[in-house]
Amino acid sequence: MKANGSSIGGKDLAVERQLPCKLTETELLARGESMAESELQIDKLKADRRATNKQILEQVDLRNKLAHTIEAGEEMRNVTCRWKARESEKLWRLVRTDTDAEVENRPMNAADLQGNLSFPSDEGDDGPGEVERAEPDFLDTSDDADGDVDASLSEQIAAADKKLTASKRKPKVSKLKGKPVKAKGKANGRRAHA
Repeated sequence: MKANGSSIGGKDLAVERQLPCKLTETELLARGESMAESELQIDKLKADRRATNKQILEQVDLRNKLAHTIEAGEEMRNVTCRWKARESEKLWRLVRTDTDAEVENRPMNAADLQGNLSFPSDEGDDGPGEVERAEPDFLDTSDDADGDVDASLSEQIAAADKKLTASKRKPKVSKLKGKPVKAKGKANGRRAHA
């Protein structure tokens, strides 16, 4: 057969082509089972991909943190610190026990300056005007029945921060009469009209 469909020398040539064919009932069932298996395989591969992507992201985060640590030359660690009083400056200093570097400081209140007895540090002289005390007055040191401190040091410091912040908020007082000033915009629960 020529390319245009005519026969060559009177002989027929056989050629195969992809053409639609009607499926039998058995073939339809077999194709349906194959499709279901394929769907299950797709779901499994997607779940594997999510797990793999999660592992990749975890490793990327770890790599980035390590790169930052290497670049900075330091990393965050738990370090024991101690509160020390520097009475000459009227400050409580929180210092690292490993390097004696100051982490933070807070002003002493009246009870700190008058009520607590100071004693020298066990580690020797901490410098002029600096003594180590049991703890600053802003820490809660009350004991429970077992003799244990009620809260951890970090919880006490957080409570002290809250107490210090709250003590800084004072009501506005009228300069003329010394009475608290009402909030602007409302009078007796109603809006004030100008």
